[in-house]
Amino acid sequence: MPLEQVDIMGIKVANVTYRLLHSFILDRVRAKDKTSILNVNVNAMNIAAKDRDFREILLSSPLVFADGIGIVLASRLLGTRLAARITYADWMWEFARFSAKHGISWYMLGSDPGTAERASRALVAACHGLQIAGCHHGYFEKSGAPNDAVIADINRSRPDVLLICFGMPEQEKWLFRNRTQIDATVFLTGGACLEYISGRVRRCPRWMGDFGLEWLYRLIQEPKRLWRRYVLGNPLFFLRLLKYRLVNNAG
Repeated sequence: MPLEQVDIMGIKVANVTYRLLHSFILDRVRAKDKTSILNVNVNAMNIAAKDRDFREILLSSPLVFADGIGIVLASRLLGTRLAARITYADWMWEFARFSAKHGISWYMLGSDPGTAERASRALVAACHGLQIAGCHHGYFEKSGAPNDAVIADINRSRPDVLLICFGMPEQEKWLFRNRTQIDATVFLTGGACLEYISGRVRRCPRWMGDFGLEWLYRLIQEPKRLWRRYVLGNPLFFLRLLKYRLVNNAG
């Protein structure tokens, strides 16, 4: 059954729940159908507005889901409604349980040395039977022999799912440069999720997440790194959204 999609400024965002996303992934794994599943938040949309290559990558993906309350709000302002956002730091635990039940193996790639391994141990401890086929940090040269060595390690493991966590847009661009060489079936791009799963970075209080204020919590935690993304980026995104709505309504 085809997934319903919502147009957010030209990007088709799938209207999915955990259940639908799990079913989609399981179908691809069983069919051995190589599939990249990407996600967008306000920052991703701002990057895509300036970076044509990144935008083309999003447009070429068979499934893009909303990872951010800003995208859910945008869908409502455009007169549609996304069922929910799917945030990696929460979803990975649910997907780990689903993977353990259905024998879906993972390879976890990204963050600094040791973080992927700590995240792996946390997931396996919580989800009996989860198969983590391998792990590697993200601090390697993304071309030449070092890159080839990482791909060779992934291919020795032959995971069903490769979780890539380099941050946007590096993770998406690396995936689309290398995916034909990688012996995995489903490709996911998880940003900072390994740091959350490993416990290296704390999640925001649940009440803040429920009110869509996770961005504010992250800004308070890392103001120097994130002020431009949120203080400037959030208003810029909604100005772009307003312009998109006006132009399309006029047409």
